[in-house]
Order: sequence, then structure tokens, then C-alpha cells
Amino acid sequence: MPRAIILTLAAVVSAAAGPACALTPDEIVMVIRRGDPDGARLSRYYSDARNVPRTQIIALDLPATNEISWSVYETRVIKPIRTELTRRKLDESTRCLLILGRVPLGISPDPATTSEEHETKMLKDAVRSGTLEFFQQAWRVEQLARAQMPGRPPDKLDKDHNNFWTIREWYQDSRDRAIQVIEPLPADKRDPLMQRLNAIRLAVEGIKARQREEPKDLLAKDYKQQLEQWKKDQEQIAAAEAEARKSAGGHGPASMRDARRRMQYDKFGLQGAMQQAFDDINELTSSVRASALDSELAMLWQDNYRQFHVHGNPLRGSAIDAKPEKDKPRAGVMVCRLDGPDIAQLMRMVDDGLMTEKVGKGVAGKFCIDTRGLPKEDRDYRYDEMLLNAADWTGRPAAMTMVKDTSILVMPATKANPIGFYAGWGGADAFPSDYQCATGAVTLSLNPQAAGELFKADSTRWTNGWLKVGAAATVGAVLQADPYSFPNATEFAKALLVDGRPLAEAYWMTTPFASWRVILIGDPLYKPAARAPANPNAPKAAP
Repeated sequence: MPRAIILTLAAVVSAAAGPACALTPDEIVMVIRRGDPDGARLSRYYSDARNVPRTQIIALDLPATNEISWSVYETRVIKPIRTELTRRKLDESTRCLLILGRVPLGISPDPATTSEEHETKMLKDAVRSGTLEFFQQAWRVEQLARAQMPGRPPDKLDKDHNNFWTIREWYQDSRDRAIQVIEPLPADKRDPLMQRLNAIRLAVEGIKARQREEPKDLLAKDYKQQLEQWKKDQEQIAAAEAEARKSAGGHGPASMRDARRRMQYDKFGLQGAMQQAFDDINELTSSVRASALDSELAMLWQDNYRQFHVHGNPLRGSAIDAKPEKDKPRAGVMVCRLDGPDIAQLMRMVDDGLMTEKVGKGVAGKFCIDTRGLPKEDRDYRYDEMLLNAADWTGRPAAMTMVKDTSILVMPATKANPIGFYAGWGGADAFPSDYQCATGAVTLSLNPQAAGELFKADSTRWTNGWLKVGAAATVGAVLQADPYSFPNATEFAKALLVDGRPLAEAYWMTTPFASWRVILIGDPLYKPAARAPANPNAPKAAP
């Protein structure tokens, strides 16, 4: 599309209706890789198309690879972006980072050092001995649940309780039964048994051993004293939990992890220390630490968080519109990407979005919901149920015909075309080459690693497939990610297709996690519902 027409469309759609706090061009900073001609060309094209100032481009010194290490991410991505935003006085105004051109997709953990390998071995030894100790304490509690004073416990694990998780379940069940059995006993027998149980609970649970239900018997003589003690215990437990969260900082030295485990043991007993040890082993060794650069970048202004954990999205829901506190950076930034093997496809995505907004009738294609027909007992049925709820959603735009497929197979093209909105599992097999997208289509594919080959021109994965058949925006996973990592289909569709939210806002207000593996590809300012009529039969919101 000629540049003059692009600029005309941008001027038309800039005045279109939308949320009062909707993302604006001056709140976007474009990020490219230094020396990448496609990134430079695409940033100029997008700048002209959407009136984003060309002064708001940051070039990073990065390799043309799929992945970079965590240390490279910290030194060549986070540090220069922060520095440039602050230097240009854009740190408070920037709400969205748009990645353009071939910028690495993933972040891999740094290799373990010799000292970290030694620390991991020591931690695994500690977990083995701690597991036996936990088993022995649970065995003692089981004897108390039989109203017996425990004797000498076994010196090895049994086949039914041979790991921390099965032992914890056994311990909790035995503890609850012990309380029920001991409390009704005569005082002479009850008191020594309860004293022993409380001592074990203190060793295993720490301060949480004092957690009780709020007293309900208002007529009890000591009700006020019970209530005051309950409030005091709750406050102390909450303070201990807050201290634990505060200490759970980033990937630091061994001394920091050692101090963290000691604090967990002091506050939360054997269980707390063991759970922290498992966390520390994961921090030092787990491949779970690998993430998508885009998702990690949403945490731009947050320091010392633990990379291997999934983090709650700081922009979820109404937080997307929150103003930053005075003299404090934003809780998170939206991140979007215009990237792929063919720059012409990316320019087409921008053009299609502008054309959809200019016409002002929304996306004309079908509203496609593609489940896997899972039985209710399947662990992933909850996401099938979420997709079915999207299929039943009556608030979708009136012009979009809903079609759904509840078989284990991928929805056939004869049923889906032309696709206006797609939410579904996709498939592990090659993308259906006979799919066709309506202009401005938006898609959400849940199959693992759908976006993992984004830079390969001949890839048959689903993200590349959507770009080839004309999607204006798509959501996919760079690395293995479970279905609960993706936006809620109904919430995402409502925000984008009905409420007039721009693409980046619709995604970031409905996606559950940051610092994880799912990415958004498209024009962050794209608003297909800028002038699209909502379904007149949509139910009114509850007061």
C-alpha cells in the first residue's frame, strides 16, 4: 500500500472511538536489533503508518539468534533499554515496547558454575535427609491419630510415602485425624498427646502450626480472648509470609539462598525449609527458567525477581490503566512484536489493521472455537470448557458467525473459512495450508511451541502459518507452555472486538503471566472494534 494512503488511514483512525486510556502512538517505543536492515526498514514503515515518533527507536547490540542467555538479556536488553528510556525522558510515558525485525525470541538460563553445581549436590543431599525426617514426623503423627504415644519411627521410607509430596499429604491427613481423635479424650490422656502433637507441628509447620479457624462460639466464656489470640496469630503469620516473599529475590549468591532457607526454617519449620530447597534446586538447574524475551520484558522495571518462577502479569485487568506512582516506574510494560521471516507479511499486517479500522465494521470473518473434545476427567478439560464458554458468548460482534468444532481433530477449513477470530488448540501437525483469514483476523493457538520457529521461512508451525494466510495478529508460545498460560478467549475477544481496546491492551489485560513463554505478534495499536457495532442481544453487565 502506498505510503500516502497509509498516512491518510492513520489520520482517519486516530480519531476513532475507544477507551479513554487507550494506548497512543507517543506511548510506544520501538526496539530493533542494531545492523538489522529489516528492523530498521520496518520501524520506519510503522513510524509513518502509526505516527510513532522516529526518535522513539532503540537499537540493541544483539546476535541474530533465536535465543540469548540470561546474562546477555540483562546486559544487552534490560540495561540499555532502561538507560535510553531514562536518558530520553521516556521512562514515565512509555507503556508499550514494540519489537521489530529479527530480535531473539527466547532467553535461556546461564550455565551453572562449579560452585553452583556443588551447591546443587549439597541441596539434593539435604532434601534426601529432610524427606526421611519429614516421613518420621508424619509416622509419629499417625500414631497420635490412633491415640497412641509414638515410639521409635522407621529408619527408611516406605513404598507409599517415598517423596516429599506424598509425605506432606499423609502428614496433613494424619494431623487432622489426630486432632479429632485427641480432643474428646479425658484430660489426663488428652494433654500429653496434644502436647506431643503440638511439638511435632511446630517443628514441621513452624508459625503456621498456630493457624486456626476464626472462633465462632460467641457465647463461650473466653470468646474475646480466643478472638484476640486468633487475630494476633493471623497477623504474625501474615508478617512471616510477607518477609518470606520479600526475601525471594533474584538469582543471587549461595549466601543469599542459604539465608533464605534458614529464614524459611525459622518461620515455617521443616516444610518451609524443604520447599525452599526445592525452589533453590530449580533456580540452579531447571530448564523451566527458559522464557520468551517478550514476556520477560514486561517485567522491565522490576529488580531481583526470580527468573525460574512464572510471575503474575502486573498489567492484568484494570491494572492496564493504572498510572505509575510518583517517582516510581510502572509495574509493567506491554510488549508486542512485528517479527517473522518475511517483512512483506509484517507490513501487510499493519496495512490490514489500518484498513479494518477505516472501514469501521470490525472483522468480517467467522468466530472460530476449536476444542479438542476432552472428557471432563482430563486435566486439560478446564481449557476446553473455557473455549466452550467463548462459543456460548452472546456478546461477540453481530457480524461474526460463530462456528465451533468439538472433535479431537483440527477444525476443517471448509467450516472455518474465512476466519475472523480463532481460539483453539490448533495441532501438533502442520498448519492447514487451506485456511483463509478475513482482513484483520486475530488468532490464538494453544499448541506448544507454535511460535518457536518464527524466523524459519519454510516452517509449518501454526504461528508462521497464520502469518502466511493473512492474520493481522496472532498469539503463540515460543517454548513449551501449558494452556493456562494463554489469555482467556472470551475476555480477550471482548476487549479487542467489542470494547475497542487496542491489540496490546486487550492481550495484556487478559493474559495471566509475565516472565513466561507466550508472545503477541501484531500492531499494538490495532483496534478492530473502533467503530464496530456490538451484538444488540448481548446481556447487560450485572450491576
